[in-house]
Amino acid sequence: MKTKRAPRILARFPQWSVTSAGLECTAFPYEIGLDQLFDGDWLDHMAGKTWVNMAAFAAALDRARELHAAARADPRAIVSEGTRS
Repeated sequence: MKTKRAPRILARFPQWSVTSAGLECTAFPYEIGLDQLFDGDWLDHMAGKTWVNMAAFAAALDRARELHAAARADPRAIVSEGTRS
């Protein structure tokens, strides 16, 4: 049986990690997958959640979109970046 690999962390922010699978909250079970990362207005949506650190979320969302934009344009593109605090 093949085990599922955990997404690779590409960048870290307070409360959020940008991963190879999208954007993941590190404090609560909340994920935004690659298929949703560029949809809608995530800032307005998340502002309605009392537990979200909005400054950290905005920075993480910007970085996630930046890192995954190349893969969105060309699925063969490989996202690669070290982690940051």
